[in-house]
Amino acid sequence: IFRLAKYPVTAVEFAVSGTGTEELRTALATEAAEIGVDVAVVSAGLSRRAQRLVVMDVDSTLIQDEVIELFAAHAGCEDEVAEVTERAMRGELDFEQSLHARVA
Repeated sequence: IFRLAKYPVTAVEFAVSGTGTEELRTALATEAAEIGVDVAVVSAGLSRRAQRLVVMDVDSTLIQDEVIELFAAHAGCEDEVAEVTERAMRGELDFEQSLHARVA
């Protein structure tokens, strides 16, 4: 068991042997859904060890915050960006309008 990350996101890697990838994925899917965690089952091997990049949309899924709002807080304009985000969530702005307004 290896802890890969902690707060605000916890990531743990388990090295498991004795069962196939698909069987393990199936067995864990229901449990993961019940407790609200994401699980990725990947076959071990040299190609797996060479992979070091995961790209995903983490806003309000993997983490509870909007990343763009975290950047805005750092830049001192969190309130303005949060208001644009709220307008987009209410359907008042489409994605392109919202993104432009938040990063302009």
